[in-house]
Amino acid sequence: MNARDFSLYAHGKQTYGGHPFIVHLDAVAAVLREAGFSGPIMDAAYLHDSLEDSPVTMEEIETFFGQEVGELVWAVTGVGETRKERNASIYQKLAACKSARDLKAADRIANLEAQGSGNLRATYVREHEEFLAAIYGAHPALLARLAQAMAL
Repeated sequence: MNARDFSLYAHGKQTYGGHPFIVHLDAVAAVLREAGFSGPIMDAAYLHDSLEDSPVTMEEIETFFGQEVGELVWAVTGVGETRKERNASIYQKLAACKSARDLKAADRIANLEAQGSGNLRATYVREHEEFLAAIYGAHPALLARLAQAMAL
């Protein structure tokens, strides 16, 4: 089973912005692909929300997709009761996993491009400075696209 099919199963009938959740995961993968990425990060693009939003375990991700994919997914998984705690958890892990910064940037880009001027945008504007610091060193094409998405 590939990561996209696995995520279809994991997220079931979950939706994102009124669409099946796979639309968001496809968007994250497309952002990475358009920036020239391939390999394990593409699997992680489809699995990045699995630990937060489904009953999937880290053990399952590593069993089916390997330790590198598991590390990427874990690095972008927020742990905590509040958004602030979850972000702090992610930012701490991004400091130790440079390639996950690209994944997190692609996720934010996909969210912004899907949301337009939606409610999440105000949250992202408030978090932007801290977010940029956390993804420092991300791929230049992703940083440029993020700046463009923030300016919409």
